[in-house]
Amino acid sequence: MRDSPLILPLSLNRFALGLVLLTTSAFGYCDDNEQQSEVVTQEQQSGLIARPSLFKKRFEADKNLLNNAFAITQYKRNYFLPFTYVDNPNALGNAGLTEDNVDSKEAKFQISVKLPLYTQPDSVEGVYFGFTLTSFWQLYNSEVSKPFRETNYEPEIFYQWNTDIKLLGIDFNALQLGFNHMSNGQSELRSRSWNRIMLTSLFSDADDIYYLR
Repeated sequence: MRDSPLILPLSLNRFALGLVLLTTSAFGYCDDNEQQSEVVTQEQQSGLIARPSLFKKRFEADKNLLNNAFAITQYKRNYFLPFTYVDNPNALGNAGLTEDNVDSKEAKFQISVKLPLYTQPDSVEGVYFGFTLTSFWQLYNSEVSKPFRETNYEPEIFYQWNTDIKLLGIDFNALQLGFNHMSNGQSELRSRSWNRIMLTSLFSDADDIYYLR
């Protein structure tokens, strides 16, 4: 049987039609993927732009707690350092310590809280009482029964203004102005204290907190 002259062109036409359909589908699939990628990218960018700063999140948490009239919240950093080293530790803060038996190795911790005295409605702006205790503990000094070498007490009262200014990706969240007293709680020659007027600027981004005082 002889091949018909129509068979080859017909096959080529069908192959060309199939190739066109396949190519069109592939381009349609790529367009869909590009649109989806573009949407995802826009959503990711929107998510990055919309991330709240750390102080903003903290203020929101504080605002919820302020519904309780006796709410006590974190003020400065709270921490415990099990080991620190001081080159020339001051032994005058404890009567049982001398330059001969004071240890350069010690632990250090800080506890800091604040209590609202008056706040604006639905806001964290207002008057606060703050208290910070920082202590240096001769934890490794068994020779003199592991005493506290020095403890500093820092009560203060301040007013906080919310600024909510955003500049170069950083939120300038608040200003604090207040009276600060710092003392080591000792008397006579061992006494050491300061009275200061403090102005503090609080600012943050999505990952870090900063302040100027």
